[in-house]
Amino acid sequence: SYIGERSFEGCTSLKNISFNSDVELIGKYAFCSCNSLDLISIPYKVKLIDDYCFDRCYSLKSVSMPLLDYVGKYAFNDCKSLITIDDFSNVIGIGSGAFNGCCLLEKISIPSIVKIGKHAFLNCTNLNEVKLSLFTKFIGKFAFKNCKSLSKLDIPNTLVNYGHDFLEGCSS
Repeated sequence: SYIGERSFEGCTSLKNISFNSDVELIGKYAFCSCNSLDLISIPYKVKLIDDYCFDRCYSLKSVSMPLLDYVGKYAFNDCKSLITIDDFSNVIGIGSGAFNGCCLLEKISIPSIVKIGKHAFLNCTNLNEVKLSLFTKFIGKFAFKNCKSLSKLDIPNTLVNYGHDFLEGCSS
């Protein structure tokens, strides 16, 4: 089963989501602009969070994503209250702008990541630590731009392509 595109877009009173364990896909814009949504636990069968899925969910504080493979473009864009991302261990790809503007996010560990899209963590001003995988091959342009608090980023020697200025504005 799946949650279709724009299914709950703009449901400003929606605070909690309880997913059926059979859900395998969450479509584009499915929960976009659900301003009261504060906690999400993605079911084990979901491998993809599609583009703009949780875009502008301003109250979202915590996300658990076991077994997820890919986070789509701008999936968590402007989730200004997002502090915690749990169980990010299987993610191999993060789309462009996926976490743009998640200004309270402090640490992220992505031990299986291969590709990080452009602007993926743009303006994550409190992000201070990023742990990448030994499999990381690509970091897009401006991926960590304006992450002013970033003080620890271990870049693996497997990195073969990185966008210009992917660390622009990182003053720490």
